[in-house]
Amino acid sequence: MPFNLRPSFGRRVPQQEVRDVPGLVAALRNRLAAERDGSSGETLRGQIAGAESHDPVTLPCDPAGGSRKFQAGFLAGHLYAHLIRVFGSLPGTFLVPAAAYAASLVSPQAERDLVEAPPLSLFRTHGYACLRVEEQTDLPKDLEFAAFRWLAVQLSVPVFPELEARFTEMRQRRQELAAERKMDRTADSVPGTARRVERRLAELANAVQRQLADLDAASTDAERLCGALFGLESDSGSGLPAAAQPLEGIGSDPSEAYRGGMLGARLLAALVREDRVADDTLRRHAYRYGAVLASAGGRALLAESLPKNVLKAHQLAIHTLVEQAGEPINEDLEIAMLRWLATQADLTLTPELVEERRRFVVKARRGA
Repeated sequence: MPFNLRPSFGRRVPQQEVRDVPGLVAALRNRLAAERDGSSGETLRGQIAGAESHDPVTLPCDPAGGSRKFQAGFLAGHLYAHLIRVFGSLPGTFLVPAAAYAASLVSPQAERDLVEAPPLSLFRTHGYACLRVEEQTDLPKDLEFAAFRWLAVQLSVPVFPELEARFTEMRQRRQELAAERKMDRTADSVPGTARRVERRLAELANAVQRQLADLDAASTDAERLCGALFGLESDSGSGLPAAAQPLEGIGSDPSEAYRGGMLGARLLAALVREDRVADDTLRRHAYRYGAVLASAGGRALLAESLPKNVLKAHQLAIHTLVEQAGEPINEDLEIAMLRWLATQADLTLTPELVEERRRFVVKARRGA
């Protein structure tokens, strides 16, 4: 059966193995020549260029290097060639997951993860890519490890035994979570929901602890994560950072980063207790919301009288979230955030107050 890489990763998975890089390039050129409507030509041209390249890839990709389709194809071709060198051939069953892995690296989320400090950039990007692959198809362990090592080379991160151990731990944890989520879909009872929520909160706290291990303890990021860990472990606490009011239970003079992390984590925990999934987007929104409340501008608004302080601070936070996300925030999520904020201020959130919030249009101030 001829080698056939169909557009959009294909509906049929070719089973023939390609045994060397020249054979891969020839197969891709044949596929490009047979392309009738041009729908996958950009991707195929990228795959050919990537397979023929002997240099490490620059990540994140340079926008000047071509369209996202071309860049995704380039990364896929580069990864295909790496797999041939590692395994001695490229099984047809590897084409779809390898292409999906490569395509995920040109997404906005991966681009944010790639600029983190190593090795955090490696683990975050790889974890995200694996999740995207597993939404489409199976990801064999040997292929995943080969892709992990390929990505490490591109990021100039040496894979020592301790990183291999972290890879194994991360993969096992991801598989366990996938199995638990599958069970969750059939566990709709109140006890089942409670166990699910507590497990998710424990996962979030463990993730923060792992991130902390890679940071300088004196850095601002470490302060923010320390605050987040405190917030996750004491999410039943209340109290807001009004201008002259210390936060409850954490000393008299915590930093702004610590306060922001703590408030963001408490908000995230509250949202998780509503049985929301703490995906990347929800986590970013919660921590940014907390950071706005802990900022000078947020604290100044919270020092005003009820209920205007809550409504104004909420609108400032939402304005900032929309500005940074580049798209509107789901109204159901926005109301949930407002409800949490009102609870922290001992304010009963009525339907009238929910409507009244629209009257307050607060622009984010530089440095707020």
